[in-house]
Amino acid sequence: MNNDVVIGLDAGTTAAKAIALDRSGRVVASATSGTLVTRSHAPGASEQSAAELWAAIVTACRRTVGQLALDVQVEAIAIAAQSGSVVPVRADNTADVVITWMDTRSADLIARWPEAVRARVRTISGWSVSTGLGLATIAWLCASDRAGSVERWASVDDFLVWKMTGRWLTNLSNAGGMQLIDLRQRSWSRELCELAQIGDAALAEIVSSGTQAGVIAADVMPELGLPREPLPLVIGGHDQACAAVGLEADRPGSVILSAGTAWVLSIATEPVEPDLVPAAFNVSIGLYDDRGSVSHNLGGLGALLSAALEAAPGVDIDPDQHLGDDDPFLL
Repeated sequence: MNNDVVIGLDAGTTAAKAIALDRSGRVVASATSGTLVTRSHAPGASEQSAAELWAAIVTACRRTVGQLALDVQVEAIAIAAQSGSVVPVRADNTADVVITWMDTRSADLIARWPEAVRARVRTISGWSVSTGLGLATIAWLCASDRAGSVERWASVDDFLVWKMTGRWLTNLSNAGGMQLIDLRQRSWSRELCELAQIGDAALAEIVSSGTQAGVIAADVMPELGLPREPLPLVIGGHDQACAAVGLEADRPGSVILSAGTAWVLSIATEPVEPDLVPAAFNVSIGLYDDRGSVSHNLGGLGALLSAALEAAPGVDIDPDQHLGDDDPFLL
């Protein structure tokens, strides 16, 4: 049907976004949630509520669906998500907190890792050891006896896939931010999992972007503002990788500056060995097997600017407009 649309959901750090596209790629509706609150209850802490994250996704989706004409049929939904943040999940599949990529409480732990260990981590994963990645955060939680009853370690994307379908699935581009992946084998690394003090069974199954995760659960459909008929959920990818594909900038040599909550400079490449790339750049897997990128995180500039504006006297900020929206710019 000519009036079919697909909906893309983006789980960002400061807000959730949704967009509806028709078969020609034309945007027919879009919306954002309110601001996702980040809390810091201790030095270096950066946490969000898992319930508030889900509520933001629901709000963005419902607002977008509400703009569609009555005869428009939603055919599928896909998810793009931030990477690096960790969702500790208990045995009953419940979660309270999202420890964001801005959390630095693991700094002292990873500073004690020998240089040989740090070099090994980068060789395997493609990413240099850093706070704000799954490996560091999970290792810190386990070493400090803060893991408690956690039995699964999720990133934002697979947490949302589970909320919608009941399946624990992630993709290669988002798995990179967990820093527990073997870049060459494209699977979880037993060596890195042991460094984090977990087993790979505590992580989601890795599938290719574009894989159908299943159908969205019947009780979740109306929550998202959708009819109860079965609707497929498609595995998306890391928001940076999805932006590159959307801009047709995932071809080797293309450069993107993503100016969102974090500012990230990315250069699209063919698959490349981490040891051939300067240490300041991380090597990531793209949405397609023959493409990837090297990237440099310039810091949470968007988060800093947003905080500065919120603290400035006399500045009126519309809560539905965010400096933190991950808007990419092609250089």
